[in-house]
Amino acid sequence: MSSRKQNSKPHNSEVAQHDPFAALKFRDYRLFTIGRLVLFVGSQMQTVAIGWELYERTNSAIALGGVGLAQVLPMIILTLIVGHVADRRDAYGGLRLRKLIILLSVMLLALCSLALGVLSYTKGAVFLIYACLVLTGIARAFLKPASDALMWQLIPVSAFTNAATWNSSSFQLAAVIGPAFGGFGIALLGSATGVYVLAAIAALLCFTLTLAIKEQKVIRKTEPISLKALSAGAKFVWQNQLILAAITRLDCCLV
Repeated sequence: MSSRKQNSKPHNSEVAQHDPFAALKFRDYRLFTIGRLVLFVGSQMQTVAIGWELYERTNSAIALGGVGLAQVLPMIILTLIVGHVADRRDAYGGLRLRKLIILLSVMLLALCSLALGVLSYTKGAVFLIYACLVLTGIARAFLKPASDALMWQLIPVSAFTNAATWNSSSFQLAAVIGPAFGGFGIALLGSATGVYVLAAIAALLCFTLTLAIKEQKVIRKTEPISLKALSAGAKFVWQNQLILAAITRLDCCLV
């Protein structure tokens, strides 16, 4: 009996250590994740609304192709610039700068959504819709690297794996329910205007949640870039199958 009790202790401790909500117990990461989820859902709703409205107004498949092109081109052109900006550090380990970039990007997304709502309601020129999409692409180009860099500063290293799982899950959830909500919104409201307004509200909610994240000074050890450091990072990702699966699934969705 005593040996059985002794053998059960390690197993029970392992079960206790595995907490699926470990990362969400940290306030700032919780705010960040909820805000990001709401923003993703709003963006997916807006994407459906834009495609529906442009096709209804132009009846052209080429016009639909321009939707993706107008948003992707700024992201490709600005890749090196936004990466350099997001990697800059300050007394807060770069947290304050990245938070500022996120806030400005989200505010630009909210303004673009409101502008799309006005253009939809007034039946404005189609080229103005594409102008809003270009600005949306610029905002997302700065938003993604800053968000990815900020996220890991909100939790300890021990919660990285769990945070990566929640990050991937929230993206997948938004990719599923966002288009559905967008379609229901168009059906209930009779036009895309209301969906744009909802997307703007989602962006403003994300802005508020991000603004509530505390700015704390961070002291992190830095290591010069070398083949040894790169191989260590690749080895870490390979050995942590959850992180590898999350990154793989996210890349597949973005493609």
